[in-house]
Amino acid sequence: MNIKRNEAIIYLILKYIEQKEESKFREIGTSKKVFYAALEEIHKADWATNITFKRSGLLNRIKSAVVTGSRLTQSSRYFITDFERKVASEDSHPNI
Repeated sequence: MNIKRNEAIIYLILKYIEQKEESKFREIGTSKKVFYAALEEIHKADWATNITFKRSGLLNRIKSAVVTGSRLTQSSRYFITDFERKVASEDSHPNI
């Protein structure tokens, strides 16, 4: 399978944002650390607007993230389309 787990997590988070729903790491089936890392990647790649992080501690770790009111950017829509195309391609050619 050519689809990476991180890509799948990012895709799911973007789909939640697209539906204007607050995503939770438990709903996506990942750890809080991986979830926040994916949100941070989405934020850095400018795939969604209005993502806010609350950080604390010596290592400045993310303690919470808010995506309420967030919107997808055009580049995230390309990511979603590309990801869905990969999934469809792998579904039609499972062992290639």
